[in-house]
Amino acid sequence: MGHIVAPIVAHIFCNFMGLPVLCARGKGMVSVAFVAGMVGFLWLLFPVTDPVLYNDRTDNCRCWHGYCSWA
Repeated sequence: MGHIVAPIVAHIFCNFMGLPVLCARGKGMVSVAFVAGMVGFLWLLFPVTDPVLYNDRTDNCRCWHGYCSWA
């Protein structure tokens, strides 16, 4: 149950807060920071979540999750 609660709470929070206003007078730095954050997140999403970074012994494992070959 604990593995599903965090995404649900995060989704509820994001739905409550809504998207930021990008085209408002005097909010230029906020818009730049938002766009830079989104680009950075999308740019680093797959390199940082690559399984090779976290477990280098999954190639010859019999099971699908890769934990059986850990010593």
